[in-house]
Amino acid sequence: MRSRFILPAFFLLLLLALAGCGKTGETDAAGNKIYPPDEQGYVVIDGEEKKLEKGNYSWEVKKGLTTEVTQTDAASPNQIAENVEAITAPPDTEMSFKLVGDPTFKVYLWNKQDREKEIELQEGKFRTPTEKGRYIYEVLAEWENGEISYTYVIELE
Repeated sequence: MRSRFILPAFFLLLLLALAGCGKTGETDAAGNKIYPPDEQGYVVIDGEEKKLEKGNYSWEVKKGLTTEVTQTDAASPNQIAENVEAITAPPDTEMSFKLVGDPTFKVYLWNKQDREKEIELQEGKFRTPTEKGRYIYEVLAEWENGEISYTYVIELE
């Protein structure tokens, strides 16, 4: 009789243990994700949200006296841009960003090899160049627990 209850009890304990492993939804007191955010980031152009492509990230979680660090490696923004559909917009268009939580961020313009320059933001916004062409941008978002690199490509027509 006892053996009939051991197997179901084992599976129930296993299920509960596995359910406790998915901590991506936990937040700190400020509402920031404790584990790397799963949510998508967006660039906002003329009121329309366009998806940012997530690249590498680094995230830290303090657990008592220890710190758990998660770090990924991804292709560079110029490599990611090769497989990303460009957003089309007219020159001199205002852009801003919509990201989960309240991160600070820096925006970089990329050329075919590396970062070309940091873009100066005015109240979290900036304008696209006035010259037509294809531009690769990296948005480096920083939260209290870590940072994520996002990439997007814009084609100015």
